[in-house]
Amino acid sequence: MLPIKNTNDLQKALKEEMLYTAFINQINKDFYLTNIDVRFKTDIAFEDLKESVRDFLVRLIENEYDSYLNLIYRVDISEKELKNINETNLINTINQITYLFLKREYQKVWIKAHYSTE
Repeated sequence: MLPIKNTNDLQKALKEEMLYTAFINQINKDFYLTNIDVRFKTDIAFEDLKESVRDFLVRLIENEYDSYLNLIYRVDISEKELKNINETNLINTINQITYLFLKREYQKVWIKAHYSTE
């Protein structure tokens, strides 16, 4: 697994590993399993995906906080990583949560691609 320090690294890793479609499918699956009605097309540009996920997380936090918590739990974002967000600016905090969300989804598909026996 390539070291992922930011969304630029994440985008590069997805391209190099050819995991982008699986990445989108994993995101869609986790939204579906959390009973959140959102689906992304597999041909969506990475920047558009990142913005859409960020905007959707904001809507969940503002309007459906329980659904937001369920999604974070489903995706399995580390509580420690969430607590380590030291931003006072709401926009920067949301950007960090979005990064953690996308990074964890990448980790899931990377592990499946390299260790799955299917």
